[in-house]
Amino acid sequence: MMTVIEPGAHILVFPFPAQGHMLPLLDLTHQLALRNLTITILVTPNNFHYLNPLITNHPASIHPLVFPFAANSNLPAGVENIRDLLIWKDISKRNDPSDDNEMINFSKIPNCPSYPWWKIPPGFRNYVEGHPQSEALRDSFMGNIPSHGLVFNSFNNLEQVYLDYMQKFLGHVRIWAVGSLRSRNWEGIYCEGLVPTGIHTETPSRGSVSNSLWVELCTRVIVSGVQMLTWPMRVDQFSNADLLDKLELGTRVCEGAETIPNSDELACLVARSVSDEKRVRIASAKEFGKAALDSIEKDGSSYRALDSLVSFLSNP
Repeated sequence: MMTVIEPGAHILVFPFPAQGHMLPLLDLTHQLALRNLTITILVTPNNFHYLNPLITNHPASIHPLVFPFAANSNLPAGVENIRDLLIWKDISKRNDPSDDNEMINFSKIPNCPSYPWWKIPPGFRNYVEGHPQSEALRDSFMGNIPSHGLVFNSFNNLEQVYLDYMQKFLGHVRIWAVGSLRSRNWEGIYCEGLVPTGIHTETPSRGSVSNSLWVELCTRVIVSGVQMLTWPMRVDQFSNADLLDKLELGTRVCEGAETIPNSDELACLVARSVSDEKRVRIASAKEFGKAALDSIEKDGSSYRALDSLVSFLSNP
């Protein structure tokens, strides 16, 4: 049984209107509602329908608050979600603005990752110091640093070194790793229009799956305990692919939105990914899948982190 608190704690949830952000936050909201929190969710009119499954499952505890979307001359009418459109601190500047392959180093982050300029998320690459929209975007990211705590859709066995780094960087221990939020044991809420298509991991799987490496889809595949054939295209998908490479959970078949994998090479990679040659990696994937499921069982690390988060919200 999960820890159930007395009714009374009331929180506000404001999901960032993008698929990779909204889906796990709505899953987290579902889990908080199961633990008797009262929750107001702030949305714009065109995003309201994503709340229907939550409202149906928790009519007494989920309360939508619909705000009109402010007019913006830079956006087409009716666009209220990033899906309708096709590392701010200490980030280095390029020495040669014409060289998209210049390496950008993040020496203070564990394992000291580095990426060519073209792999850096466009929000960083397009930043113009002093420009109102650029500064607003930067401030929205930097505003996470002084917040009272951070919740991650991950689990200890997957990213412990980075969770430890965040505690040291922030100077406190209010870090809750509560994932994987969308696993078969957590009764994830299905939201039409938000769930990635082309993959199904609700039952135990064998072999390997292809994955474009959005975080939510990535964690779902890890839970399934299979190898991943990865194709990072943009934003943080490159760092996700690097983590999977390091953990021997994925094999990169291609990278970049402008490239297409060679069909013959892809066929060979698919065949090799399920062959005896890859038995060590297959075993590793199953091990991480079990660790992910163990983390959300009673007394697992994510289960306890979620209970701790609910207790903190109820008794600040």
